[in-house]
Amino acid sequence: MQKFLILLSCLVLSCHSTLQNRMNEPSHAKSAGKWIEKTLAQMTLREKLGQMFFYHLDTNFKTETDSAWQKIAALVKIHHLGGVHLWRGEPYATAFMTNRLQTLAKIPLLFTADLEHGMARFGGTDFPPNMAIAAGGDPQQAYQMGWHTAREARSLGLHLTFAPVADVNNNPLNPIINVRSFGEDPEMVARFTEAFIRGCQAGGLLTTAKHFPGHGDTAEDSHIELAYVPADSARLEQVELPPFRRAIAAGVDFIMTAHLNVRGVAMNPYAPATLSPEIMTGLLRQKLQFDGVLITDGMRMWALSQNYTDAFATVQAVKAGVDVILVQENVPEMIAELEKRVQSGDITMTRIDESVRRLLRAKAKIGLHRQRLVNVDSLSARLATPAAKAAASTAAARAMTLLKNEKNILPFSPVDTGRVVMIEFWDEPRSRNASPFVRELSSYLKNSEYYFLTPESDHDEFVEILKNVRAAQAQIWPVYTPIRSWKGHLSLPENLQPFADSLLATGVPAVVVSFGNPYIYPQVQNTAAYLATFGSNEILEIAAARALVGAAEISGELPISIPGYFERGAGQQLAAKKLQPEPPITMPNFHLRVGFPEEAGISSAGLDSVRVLMQTAVQDSVFPGAVLLVARNGLIVMDEAFGKMGYKQFNRTMPLDAIFDLASVTKCVA
Repeated sequence: MQKFLILLSCLVLSCHSTLQNRMNEPSHAKSAGKWIEKTLAQMTLREKLGQMFFYHLDTNFKTETDSAWQKIAALVKIHHLGGVHLWRGEPYATAFMTNRLQTLAKIPLLFTADLEHGMARFGGTDFPPNMAIAAGGDPQQAYQMGWHTAREARSLGLHLTFAPVADVNNNPLNPIINVRSFGEDPEMVARFTEAFIRGCQAGGLLTTAKHFPGHGDTAEDSHIELAYVPADSARLEQVELPPFRRAIAAGVDFIMTAHLNVRGVAMNPYAPATLSPEIMTGLLRQKLQFDGVLITDGMRMWALSQNYTDAFATVQAVKAGVDVILVQENVPEMIAELEKRVQSGDITMTRIDESVRRLLRAKAKIGLHRQRLVNVDSLSARLATPAAKAAASTAAARAMTLLKNEKNILPFSPVDTGRVVMIEFWDEPRSRNASPFVRELSSYLKNSEYYFLTPESDHDEFVEILKNVRAAQAQIWPVYTPIRSWKGHLSLPENLQPFADSLLATGVPAVVVSFGNPYIYPQVQNTAAYLATFGSNEILEIAAARALVGAAEISGELPISIPGYFERGAGQQLAAKKLQPEPPITMPNFHLRVGFPEEAGISSAGLDSVRVLMQTAVQDSVFPGAVLLVARNGLIVMDEAFGKMGYKQFNRTMPLDAIFDLASVTKCVA
């Protein structure tokens, strides 16, 4: 196994160096440079402005009469859109759509997606979130995530990931970054940011460091309102900027703006950084010397759309130094507005050419000027490969971080634990289906029962749960606090807090597993054990279930601090035990079908000998007749009647559906 891993690492590094060498070849750079300048020289002003807009689309299959398809096709063909941001979709439909849109485009399109932890939204591999990767302590895990994500993304025609998140999450109340960050230490975030970028580069995927100048120390979700960072220039330099500096040094291709205000620096105190020349040009371009593509965060986020007109926000972003406007509505009108500004001299043609040249450079870097279509013939072999899934599972297992374990309640013993009540807590409404964690843990702890609580749960449900907890030996709470845009909170809901307190007051030891926000600990601090997983995808849930029973070791270390309770780096270690889940009890399949003997693993010659035996027994008066049915593996391979119903007055041919007296059957089955 070690030899295999070493070989795999060598292959990855070989692929990395080969790709990098190709991209740095003088011939490649020369041909790319010629294409960039020739293309730019031949473009009209409106074509250049169209390149500066990326619109959005889901890639579920659409007919050519679909209104969403017609809209995006018109933006590509008529308005020369520079790129398309894809939400999610089925793999083959995604590859088909990227190819189809590329054939409509005069200049190759750049397809983007939010691939912060893998390609799951397009049918690929789902990795743990960044904070979970960091809890494992090895930047190589971030590199592997980047490399596998890149290979899968490029196979579908995706070129640019809006990742990594380079924000330093040092605010426990942050409702939108949280586990999307690698942690609270600037140097640690920088190391993992660089590793992810280099992994993506090795796989041929463009990367985006976000959200500049840093969204980690905010208590607001900029999808909902303008966020604020309470920092001056010195604090920015110490905390927020190091990961971005490292990303730029590593060759990151894009940087995404943040719709937030930095209160202690020289900028409009009411405006977002996206619209600030002081931040976009003064800080990023001039001080940090970034010459890649600067792209806005989504322009429909309320921090902008509720406070500025589309035209004002678009024009001001370009004036501030932005190259690409992401997900703005009314693109044709915005192009016309920018065209008017250029013609009036309010925005110079040189400024537009700078942005378009940067974008063309990014497209040429990954060879879009040579080949823009993807081969769909072997998609199934390129997505969610065994190597990618193994890398994701390893990262998930290493992420498990045990912060509390009173009286060594963990690991649970499937034999000695006794009755266990599992209660899912959700901070938002959802369907009542047992989670992967509950299903996996139930395969180890057979004497367990399952309940479900959401903000919509009523008092009667809680009374029933409380009664059953009092009769149990342990209670396990998987607590789900997933990050969602426009949600604005990440905690145990207020109306569930009294329920949680009452359950803890029973004295029945409680084990809390945080699937998402690790900072919820103060709400459940009287628990006997607390395990942080930093996310809620299936691989993390399965890893957590295995960790609780000792089927896998626990070795994660906290990448953030939980003020007043745990310092960064906290984490108890537990060794794994030799333990396997009990096989599920399966009921025999009583549905029989008719098939050939060979399909059931029986020879026809063998059945012929049985048939002769039955006929001989009838001739020798061993019995007057019989019906014989032979079945194996759910298949009937012989169903025949032999002899007569009886002797004398019962001397009638035995029918296949004869009814027999089942008296004295104990001798047959004893």
